Amino acid sequence: MLKKILLTSSLALLSLLSFACDKPSESEAKTPPKLEKMAKSDLNFRASHSVFGTEEEEIKKTGLIKWVSFDRGVSHAGKENKFIMIKFYTDWCTYCEKLESETFSDKNIADYVNEKFIPISINAESQKMVTFEGKKISEKDLALSYGVSGYPTLVFMKPDGEVVGHVPQFVDVFDFYTIASFVATKSFEKKTIEQYKESLPQKAG
Repeated sequence: MLKKILLTSSLALLSLLSFACDKPSESEAKTPPKLEKMAKSDLNFRASHSVFGTEEEEIKKTGLIKWVSFDRGVSHAGKENKFIMIKFYTDWCTYCEKLESETFSDKNIADYVNEKFIPISINAESQKMVTFEGKKISEKDLALSYGVSGYPTLVFMKPDGEVVGHVPQFVDVFDFYTIASFVATKSFEKKTIEQYKESLPQKAG
């Protein structure tokens, strides 16, 4: 049975749980949350980053994450001994677009994800076939298999496919880095996420 840990459950990130898309009516519109800003990659947060209002040149937002298919990603994760990050999205989800345009477009985040993870992108409504536990199923059914019900949802897994945790919502640059580095540094093996968060430099405020 897949081990499922809600990474956001013990963080102040719970305040963001409404920032995920359930399938809306045609007239429904959602207002994205205010983007909080953070610093650079790994644990070297820099208050001099331009997003904190300094005169330093703003880092280019180029959307450099190298997304791969599920089958390829799972295969490469074992060979490269890398953690897996699956992004579940839908075409109509405004917060999925926001995650791409405001979080994953940050070059430091993209570089960190490419270095530490095998990033997989899954359309949770697609009928495209993937191989899961030796069987061919659709990407839509894959999302259901991982318990995905809102979008975007990020699922972090060990190289062998064991689930470390879910993030069922939009997260900004700072909070994404907190969660991703908690996984990539294997801090989840010896700390709670609250303890890990307290060990990090705090974002400017």
